[in-house]
Amino acid sequence: MEKINKMKTNSWYTDICKSLVVVALAVLSLVGCKPGIPGKYLQADEMADILYDYHLADGISNSSMQGTRDSITLRTFRANILRKYGVTQAQFDSSLVYYTRHTKLLEDVYTKLVDRFNSESVALGGASMSLGDDVASSDTANIWGHAPSFVLAPYAAANRLSFDLKADTSFHAGDRFLLDFDASFICQDGSRNASVVLAVTYDNDSTEYVYNSVMSSSHYHLQIDNAGRKAIKSVRGFWLLSNDMSMLSASQTTLKLLVVSNVKLIRMHTKPVAVEPELADGENGDSIKPLNKDTAKLKRVSLKPMQPISHRPLKLKP
Repeated sequence: MEKINKMKTNSWYTDICKSLVVVALAVLSLVGCKPGIPGKYLQADEMADILYDYHLADGISNSSMQGTRDSITLRTFRANILRKYGVTQAQFDSSLVYYTRHTKLLEDVYTKLVDRFNSESVALGGASMSLGDDVASSDTANIWGHAPSFVLAPYAAANRLSFDLKADTSFHAGDRFLLDFDASFICQDGSRNASVVLAVTYDNDSTEYVYNSVMSSSHYHLQIDNAGRKAIKSVRGFWLLSNDMSMLSASQTTLKLLVVSNVKLIRMHTKPVAVEPELADGENGDSIKPLNKDTAKLKRVSLKPMQPISHRPLKLKP
């Protein structure tokens, strides 16, 4: 009897050990095998490359049609892009659905896309801007402290980017501010509707702001002149891509992205404008002013009397 009990105990112990080994192997397999994107979908790198080429195609389409959109030309460009990567429209659409359902993976695609835009911005350099005669180049500074490019998508967590800069000792009363950037839509369907705001709060807590709609792929700039030459407290602003309600009922394969690139926030120290003194009543700016004592001294010149003119007739030689 004792021998039977001992055998049962050993069997129970062996079963527990086997179970622990199975659990340990399962845990190790979960830790060691990181879940990836299924092979039937486009990988993040390839998805970012296609979207980048979509962006270039959109720019070419706009420039070739002088700012007007030619949907046939754009569709042809995009079809050629998919053919370039050996991807069908159905593969691209199904991959887009997959990424929109996995927001973390979609963020990875956006990150790769933004890296491409930032590299492009560094390679091409910034565009030159005319800042005005009252601003010297030594008095300007780009105070934009974030990446020069970013991507907005029509989802609650990805459709807005804001900034808020507190003034420090490098800010002067009378500073002028200019927000300069390029906007490019990558859209299959739906409206292109975004907005941008630049606001300056002064030391008396008053706020001056400018607003602009972003409805096409183009270059934009917003400027606050600070005509009252007030001291600065903060500079704020944001971009917002509208969440098109029609997209909620539309196909989830509808692509809508806003690429904002080459962002610059320029702070300009300006010189006070000299004001001409007002003239008194009855005074004309073009009137002749009296000479002072020194300039009024004229040199006295003595004039000799003129000799009388002879009236004798002239003799002509034959």
